[in-house]
Amino acid sequence: MLRIHTIFFINRLAGEVSKDTLNKNFAEILLTLAEDPVPNIRFNVSKSFDTLYPRLMPGNKIKCESALKKMCSDSDFDASFYANQALAKINKL
Repeated sequence: MLRIHTIFFINRLAGEVSKDTLNKNFAEILLTLAEDPVPNIRFNVSKSFDTLYPRLMPGNKIKCESALKKMCSDSDFDASFYANQALAKINKL
């Protein structure tokens, strides 16, 4: 429950914090949660990356894309679906 609330918290505050805070703190948390054993957490991370990607610094964008590519082949259908969807949107930017 704490992990899903953390993702919700990051999404709600992302527009209110500095780009530096977003990249130094929030992005690292999401990158860690991208490896979570619970599929619900992973697909919510994909949704977050989808939204936050434009504000990420180049290094975090690369890490984000890498995490999404890894999740694209996730064994869980939803985690894979949302990762593919986020990656497709990111590639259009």
